[in-house]
Amino acid sequence: MAVHISFFSPYDRGGASSFLPQAPRVSEAIATAVASTQTTATAKRGEYARIEATDACYVLAGQNPTVTATTGFLVGTGKTEYIGPLAEGDEIAVLDA
Repeated sequence: MAVHISFFSPYDRGGASSFLPQAPRVSEAIATAVASTQTTATAKRGEYARIEATDACYVLAGQNPTVTATTGFLVGTGKTEYIGPLAEGDEIAVLDA
């Protein structure tokens, strides 16, 4: 099972930000497990994370996050979710659902 995570800046339309993602600055695939696993990539201030789950998982963003079924939010199988805006250095943690 894997989760694909991309960090990107929102599209800027002359001062009005839109939620349309730009090309990602960095992307990585994380194998989900029964223990919380974090991205090695970190966010830049104001970026968003796009999370694409091949299987259901719990997700949490933050500085050195540890996700559980009660602290994270559920991303369903085959679903895509967005988190943000993120703080400088935020990581994404994932856990099997």
